[in-house]
Amino acid sequence: MKYRKALTIGVNYAGTDHELRGCLNDASDWSDFLRSNHFDVTTLLEQQATRAAILSGVTDLIVALNTGDIGVITYSGHGTWWPDPDGEADGHDEAICPFDMSTDGQNLITNDEFHLLFNKIENGATVLFLTDCCHSGTIFRFMPSPLGHEDMHASRPRFLPPSHLVRDPKLAAKIERAFSPNVGNSASSAAPLPNLVHISACRDAEYAADAFINNRFNGAYTYYLLQALTMQLQSGGTYQAAHQQLRKSLPSRAYPQCPLLNAPIDLKKAKIFAP
Repeated sequence: MKYRKALTIGVNYAGTDHELRGCLNDASDWSDFLRSNHFDVTTLLEQQATRAAILSGVTDLIVALNTGDIGVITYSGHGTWWPDPDGEADGHDEAICPFDMSTDGQNLITNDEFHLLFNKIENGATVLFLTDCCHSGTIFRFMPSPLGHEDMHASRPRFLPPSHLVRDPKLAAKIERAFSPNVGNSASSAAPLPNLVHISACRDAEYAADAFINNRFNGAYTYYLLQALTMQLQSGGTYQAAHQQLRKSLPSRAYPQCPLLNAPIDLKKAKIFAP
């Protein structure tokens, strides 16, 4: 059997005004699932999941993989977006929110940074990147508030509006310019990378639910994707088949989010965790 290495990340942001509830459970569930499938698993939870630790963990995983090896990275936490300093004046970068994120975008990790790291995957190795978060610009206009729900079990969006972090007036102006119907994701995040399978929790104009399912907090995407992967592994299914199985559960009336599969055709049709 080829080498299997995984990194599971979960951040609930406990004690903050943007606290979530199911991300640590997600990370625990992914860790159990991956260990049962013979992965060497590293976890980063809450305060451990700093920008530096996440980047180091992703780098270590990628460097450890050789041809035929498989890596898995899972992230459950808030996503956001930020004005793109390298692109058009009204562009934006998708980003995840480490535990040590701070005002004016400090310590966020952008899609461009992940793109640079994933470009270093050894040819013939495979990395599966599973993101249970929102990272949309368009969603900010209409998303429900993550705070103040009367029902303690009501779903919360795993999206942190960039305005929550902004203190610099110049950055605030850039955020307003980023709300344009002509703005899309950067080209680097749209094109499939040759050795990467990315399954995200939702489309750009949707939110990923921090949900309460079967008397337990979980990401809706994580809960149903684990079921899909387990079922497809038993039958020798592909990543595409797992995604199709996931789409039987999401979107739903309770969780109107549409998970997306982004990968080259050959990897979509590859058997799950096969070398």
